[in-house]
Amino acid sequence: MCSVVFADLVGHTLKPIGAQAASKRRFNACLEEALSGIPVSERILLDTGDGAAIGFLADPEDALYAAVKIRREYESAQTVHMPSGTAADALRIGVNLGAVKLVRDINGNANLLGDGINFAQRVMSFAQPGEVLVSRSFRDVIACVSSDFAQLFTVGVPHADKHVRAHEVFVLGEAAQLFEQLSAGIAARARNVAPMTAKRIRAVIAEDEQILREELRELLAAIWPELDIVGEASDGLAAIHAIETLKPDLAFLDIQMPRMTGIEVARAVSGRVLIVMATAYDHHAVNAFDAGVIDYILKPYQPARLVATCQRIKQRLGVIPGNVVTDGVR
Repeated sequence: MCSVVFADLVGHTLKPIGAQAASKRRFNACLEEALSGIPVSERILLDTGDGAAIGFLADPEDALYAAVKIRREYESAQTVHMPSGTAADALRIGVNLGAVKLVRDINGNANLLGDGINFAQRVMSFAQPGEVLVSRSFRDVIACVSSDFAQLFTVGVPHADKHVRAHEVFVLGEAAQLFEQLSAGIAARARNVAPMTAKRIRAVIAEDEQILREELRELLAAIWPELDIVGEASDGLAAIHAIETLKPDLAFLDIQMPRMTGIEVARAVSGRVLIVMATAYDHHAVNAFDAGVIDYILKPYQPARLVATCQRIKQRLGVIPGNVVTDGVR
C-alpha cells in the first residue's frame, strides 16, 4: 500500500520549448524543497514529463504534507519568478492511497506500477488548475490518523473516467495551523531518524473467534504482504505461550478472550512485544493504553484504519518502507 501524489503542470506541452524548460526548472526546485525533509528511503520520485509522481512508502501524512507544500512552493515561485505581464503557470494535484508493485525500470531505477498510481493520475485529471483532489481511500486513512485532518476536506463533484468508472473525490482546503503541525512532525523525524532494518516483522494473532482471526489474517496479508504471521491463539494463556516461545515483534490481541483477557496478556508481556488491541467496544481504550498498547482498533475491522495502524507500526519498528525490491517484482 502506497500514498501517491501526482502533480501536473497544466498545458505544459502546449508551450514553446524554452517556456517548458523554465517552467519545469521552477517546478523541480519546488519539488526538491517540498521533499527535503522526507527521507529518500521513504519515497519514490518519478518524472512524468509535465510533472511528477511521488510514492510515499511510510506515513500517509507525508503525502498530505507534500501535496500542500508543493502547491504552496509553486504558487510562491510563480509570484517571484514570472516576468511582469506573463500568464502564470497552473499546477493541479491528485492524491490516492492504493496497491502498487515496486519494480526496476529499464535504467535500473525504482518504479511504481498498479492501481495506486493509476488512480492518483485519474484523480489529478479531475482537478481544476490550482486544486488538490484526493481519493476516498486516502481521505479515509488520513481521517483515521487525526480527526483534525478530516476537517480539511470537502466533497467534490463525482467524476467518471474514460472507462465510465465512478470516482468519489475530496477537495483539500488550506489550514495553516495543521500544515505547521505536519511540518514540525516531519522536521522532528528528520532529526531523529532511526536506522532502517530489512528484517521481516513477525506477528501473532490472538482472537477467540476463528472467523475474525481469519478475517484479520487476510486483511493483513493484503495490506502488509511482508508481515509474517508466525502464530495464532484462541485464548489469553495460549497467546502468552505463543509470545514467549515464538518471540514475535508484534501481537494483535482481542480483549475479550477465555482464560485471560487481552489487557491481562498485554500487561504480562509488556516491553517484550508491540501490542495492537482489537475489540468491538471503544470503552476499553483507556485500560488498553494504560497496558502499553501501540494502537487500538475496533471491530468490525475497517481496512482504512488498519492501513494507518500498519504504517505507524512500520515506522515504530524501523522497517525499510515497503521493502523496495532489488530485482524484478515483489
